[in-house]
Amino acid sequence: TISGKIRYGGISAKGWKKKMEDTFLEEMYEDDLIWCIFDGHGGKDTAQYCEENWQRILTNHPLYDSNLE
Repeated sequence: TISGKIRYGGISAKGWKKKMEDTFLEEMYEDDLIWCIFDGHGGKDTAQYCEENWQRILTNHPLYDSNLE
């Protein structure tokens, strides 16, 4: 749970591959709960890069509006 208000769970399955290459996260960002699944089709390194850099990539995108309501 996050702040004791939300209950959640998750499951992952690697399928036919030898190792799981997907990553995911759930975290509070400002006043919102963010759920992200980073598909490992580009390999584990790509999924990890996206997980570690999603916030910078999103907020620097020209279509991002930090004043969304």
